[in-house]
Amino acid sequence: MAIESDVHKLSIALKDIGKSAHGSKRLLSEILNAILTKNPDGSYPWQSFSWVVPHSQGQIREDKFRTFDDYLYKWSEFSFEELCMLFADDQKIRTMLSEAKGELALHGTNQHGIGHDNIMSTSTQGTDPTYIVRRLLRDDPALADRVKSGELSPHAAAVQAGFRKPTISITNDPASAARSIVKKFGLDFARQLKDAL
Repeated sequence: MAIESDVHKLSIALKDIGKSAHGSKRLLSEILNAILTKNPDGSYPWQSFSWVVPHSQGQIREDKFRTFDDYLYKWSEFSFEELCMLFADDQKIRTMLSEAKGELALHGTNQHGIGHDNIMSTSTQGTDPTYIVRRLLRDDPALADRVKSGELSPHAAAVQAGFRKPTISITNDPASAARSIVKKFGLDFARQLKDAL
């Protein structure tokens, strides 16, 4: 599958891959290579891009992200740590990921010089991918092998093992959010959600 240079289309492709998509590691690698290759001005393509909103009579929307983690939160089911684990055997992608995170860490700190994230990476349980893999090695070695091979992400394996609940990221566009909810959880769940509101 040929990758287009348009960052919005790459971001949609990244979001559509999903964590449990079998055989998508090569496509994921191509997308990461494209969005982590710096522009001539030294910025990253994922930091700022715009597109025409579908069915909006030409309305243009722009996305700007301060950190790669912020970009991944919106456009990917993978966390930075999960991508690092998935590409542990790919030095080029690991280097690109580290550079994007490292360079932005220099600028992505608060007034005390402390970086922030929505999930602590030093965690020893919960959402930490290394905890998940350790638990899978103990409780379900077959799933742990699928994570190590790149067939499943740590999160997807944890959902299959039953100790994590399925989650989705949604935008603040109601129609898009509704489609994501129906796609992930089904129409019955969406109706229950509507009734609960």
